[in-house]
Amino acid sequence: MNRISKLVVTATCVAATTLLMTACGGGDAEPPPNAAGNTGNPPAGPDTVAPALNIFSDLSGAKATGPVTFTFVFTEDVGASFTSSDITVTGGTPGTLTKVSAQQYTLVVTPPVGSSGTLEVTVGAASFSDLAGNGNTQAPASVKVPFDTVVKTQMALPVSFDSPSVGYGLIGFAGAEDSTLAPDPTNPANTVAKVVRAAGAESYAGTTISAAAGLGFTPKIPFNANDTQISVRVWSPDAGITVRLKVEDHTDPTKSVETDATVTTAAGWQTLTFNFAPGKQASGTAAINFASTYDKATLFFDFGRNKGSAVQKTYYFDDITFVPGGGSTPSSGAPTQAAPTPPARASADVLSIFSDAYTSIAGLDLNPNWGQSTEPSTVAIAGNNTRKYAKLNYQGIDFAGNPIDVTGFSKLHLDYWTADVSSVKVSIISAGQENAVTLTPTPSSWNSTDIDLAQYTAPNKAAIIQVKIEGSPSGGTLYFDNLYFWKSGNSGGSSSPVVFSSGFGGGNATLLAGAFGGYSGSSVDSFNCGAPASCGSGGSFAPSTTAADSSYYYYYQTPSPVTSLYAGIYVQAPGLSTGLSATADTPGLSIAGKTAMKFKFGQNPEWFNSPTNNFGVILTLGKFYDLDPGSAVQACNIKLLAVVSPSSATTSSYTVPLSAFAVIQNCGVNGLTPASALALSPLSQVDFQAVGSGNPLPAVGGKLVGANMSVGVGSPAVYPTTLAVQGPITFE
Repeated sequence: MNRISKLVVTATCVAATTLLMTACGGGDAEPPPNAAGNTGNPPAGPDTVAPALNIFSDLSGAKATGPVTFTFVFTEDVGASFTSSDITVTGGTPGTLTKVSAQQYTLVVTPPVGSSGTLEVTVGAASFSDLAGNGNTQAPASVKVPFDTVVKTQMALPVSFDSPSVGYGLIGFAGAEDSTLAPDPTNPANTVAKVVRAAGAESYAGTTISAAAGLGFTPKIPFNANDTQISVRVWSPDAGITVRLKVEDHTDPTKSVETDATVTTAAGWQTLTFNFAPGKQASGTAAINFASTYDKATLFFDFGRNKGSAVQKTYYFDDITFVPGGGSTPSSGAPTQAAPTPPARASADVLSIFSDAYTSIAGLDLNPNWGQSTEPSTVAIAGNNTRKYAKLNYQGIDFAGNPIDVTGFSKLHLDYWTADVSSVKVSIISAGQENAVTLTPTPSSWNSTDIDLAQYTAPNKAAIIQVKIEGSPSGGTLYFDNLYFWKSGNSGGSSSPVVFSSGFGGGNATLLAGAFGGYSGSSVDSFNCGAPASCGSGGSFAPSTTAADSSYYYYYQTPSPVTSLYAGIYVQAPGLSTGLSATADTPGLSIAGKTAMKFKFGQNPEWFNSPTNNFGVILTLGKFYDLDPGSAVQACNIKLLAVVSPSSATTSSYTVPLSAFAVIQNCGVNGLTPASALALSPLSQVDFQAVGSGNPLPAVGGKLVGANMSVGVGSPAVYPTTLAVQGPITFE
């Protein structure tokens, strides 16, 4: 939907010189979509108000698959001045323009068959007038609708949900009806399956992967006595849950077999391998019959959860692949998937022995003299360093004569993979004492374990000197990764969201007592929000409205295009009302281990319809750094930036993976990643920014932050940029 704004009345704004100033006052800002106070009523007296137009489409899904109905709604009667000749249609074939009422028309546009692209309907300026003869002076109104009419082929393994020519289908049931294709929560460019398991869902709530026509996979799943495995990449908010995979004949549901796997990674992707070999099936279900046909799959997240204790949870899955092996004859080879990625943790909460995710303990000997593996090495698997012990017998890691202290640490974590080792013994050697745990691996799959350190008593915890890994049979090969001690009370893996702001209240304070406001300036007012530019703010604030509907907007406009401008909204952490400290750490909220930021954002139609409509989201961390080597103070805070392409001018929900952020100010801390930066410091401030040409912000993901530099409105024209934030800001 494209909403065309009224003429914005300019006004002077008092000077404000920093990015942390409160909102400028004055002016008659055009409220963004869903903001209060915009009635659209004309003033009293003679009609001198130009008519305006909104255009809507009836698109209900992500893309149109057939004809689309566009509705044209005018602010007043335009008589016979509006005709089909005023409409420009690209990407499809228009039908007949139909007059529904004095202020409403409809037009059906049909996209071409067997194609994909975008339908665009545009009504230009000076195209119609009201009954008083006032012509429209607004900028052209335009709506774009993506379409896809390509005839889909039937699904075949592997299923990645990414091919435009495949008819993917998802059928949820028993509380998982909300099963759809959606962007990957960690990589929006990747399409995955999303399953919302409702509160009160049945213990068997599931999602069937089906072709668009309801058919099964083609060709069939090629099970045989030696090849019985299917892998699925999954994302779950919680570790420790059971995921069940059921395969069956789509023509005969009685021919089915089910097996289980356990999620070991919270809030991160991992690959689960489901073994359908005889004896591996789920308890109480039929065993596989290799003479039967299996061509249909159903996935059950958190299978068996009690209905009465169920709460709503969201899961994702992708990359359903047939994996040879897993039958009575052990398979060989090496893992093709990288080990699971551990959650972000503060450096004080982890002692890493071997992991790309953390900085490892200095001075470790990966090949101690007491080891008897003939082929120890470090290999790269899917871009991740992994330790390999071939012809495994006694092998491990020596702390090179420097015992480490694990007092306060509660677990030793290990991820491991093997195709031919039937048992793995992990020993922790301390002060002459060896404590061992024997593990039984699932073959040809990444296994994860956390070994409890509660068995240790002082002084043993202060004198860990070796970690030893043994395998049976001794001739096997073991791959392992993410070997580290950690504090379970600070895992960073909580599924509960961190609420940075629950909504907006009066007095420029969020409902959690964090300050918020706006800022702006450009080359025409010395970047100081003054004449001839103008700015202003407003919104709908609790308790006059609900927290979810509460909103704040800030606008900045110039009487002509400018060479450079900025405008933004800042929101501070709960209880923070004084801004960022210039001499010490600033309080905030820890979001370490979270993977995505969620918020609602809107912008004015002129900015949205400009070629530079991206907006920026900046995370400012509270830890204080002094960059001046002398007695003076040069304060610095680490900043992260994500550049977001808007989906609509209306207020819309956005989920931005934290991996999409880039560190744009490191305060001299080299080698930071978004995860490691967020593990170092709490988050003190979130900014939503527009930045025009002369952009001081770097490109992130190949995109620059933008502002409205070219689309005017009204007569004489002004060039507004409006930002709006509605409801809560959370990290999940």
